[in-house]
Amino acid sequence: MHLQTTVTFECAYCGVSNEIEFDPTVGRHISLQEDCYVCCRPNLIRITIDEETMEPTASAEMDM
Repeated sequence: MHLQTTVTFECAYCGVSNEIEFDPTVGRHISLQEDCYVCCRPNLIRITIDEETMEPTASAEMDM
């Protein structure tokens, strides 16, 4: 089975979609900090990988 290594999140500050790469071998719940490529503000990204489909989903929060 092929593991997806990119996911899209919407910037918590400006709402622009950003695509990031991640390492799916780290686990099914991943947290990391990424700057938006448009407004350059830091986002706390939470990635969850579905156990059945192995599809990742991401949510972003303001990282103060």
